[in-house]
Amino acid sequence: DKAWLVEHAEGLIVLSGGKSGEVGRALLKGNQQQVERCIEFYQTHFADHFYLELIRTGRADEESYLHFALDVAEQYDLPVVATNEVVFITEESFEAHEIRVAIHDGYTLEDPRRPKNYSPKQYLRSEAEMCELFADIPEALANSVEIAKRCNVTVRLGEYFLPNFPTGGMAIEDFLVMKSREGLEERLEFLFPDPEVRAKRRPEYDERLQVELDVINQMGFPGYFLIVMEFIQWSKDNDIPVGPGRGSGAGS
Repeated sequence: DKAWLVEHAEGLIVLSGGKSGEVGRALLKGNQQQVERCIEFYQTHFADHFYLELIRTGRADEESYLHFALDVAEQYDLPVVATNEVVFITEESFEAHEIRVAIHDGYTLEDPRRPKNYSPKQYLRSEAEMCELFADIPEALANSVEIAKRCNVTVRLGEYFLPNFPTGGMAIEDFLVMKSREGLEERLEFLFPDPEVRAKRRPEYDERLQVELDVINQMGFPGYFLIVMEFIQWSKDNDIPVGPGRGSGAGS
């Protein structure tokens, strides 16, 4: 979502994603117009915070992409950076990684149809290994250090950062109260179809709901419950089974 990316562009450094990024895919397809559109977008919104990413893990099309990318970098005066697409720690872990991926995708290792999207070289390389690998493109190595120098973060401990749930302008605490009371009303009508019985039993339910809502809102967690509400309702609307939850996430 590029609109979202632009909205939060301040302080970001963007890497192109190698041959799998939108620039890389366009380069490999020979789609020069798409390449120009992508570069114009990133140069407009990120200026010197956008880098063409160079990766060498021995996979198909990497070197073809790399040569195209270097030409584009020179043409548009774009910086390049050497990275490594790491998916396991040591080279010896490649087989275990392939087994995990095969299980996830529903293949056996011997299945000739099994996609082979990874290489044994996608381990965490040392500084010396990266320097040797990109000795022919020293500026790509230097830029990896420059990016590291530009990255700073202050970690705020003891705080929770939950996504903002859309409430149509209503305070999120009030929105949770409204939705909770709507849900309670539906359940009371189901549990106690007789209006007189329902009216008699309502106070204890109202009281308990208020206790729970007070705790949730005081803890600053209304957004969490609303997000859970949304994906549970979506699952039900799309015939996806929803099991009974223990409430351990909220309870803890």
